Amino acid sequence: MGKKNGVLKVNGRMILYSTILFFILVQPCIATEDPAQFPSKPITLIIPWAAGGTGDLSGRKVADSAGKILGQPVLVENKAGGGGGHWN
Repeated sequence: MGKKNGVLKVNGRMILYSTILFFILVQPCIATEDPAQFPSKPITLIIPWAAGGTGDLSGRKVADSAGKILGQPVLVENKAGGGGGHWN
């Protein structure tokens, strides 16, 4: 590796070493869990509106469909009043 006329000169050995270094550094970041096992526990779908409303009913439909597709139960949890608005 060297500079010639202010331009970085790249050779094949530098590319090889850079590629090897890249894969050595990225290896710990690659997930080791089997994707076929995901998700491995029930999923909680949080609905930010009160139970019985349109948002709740739509969320329950989505949870039912997602549970069938994923093969895991999708639990619906309503948490109304978490909008963070201040009206005083």
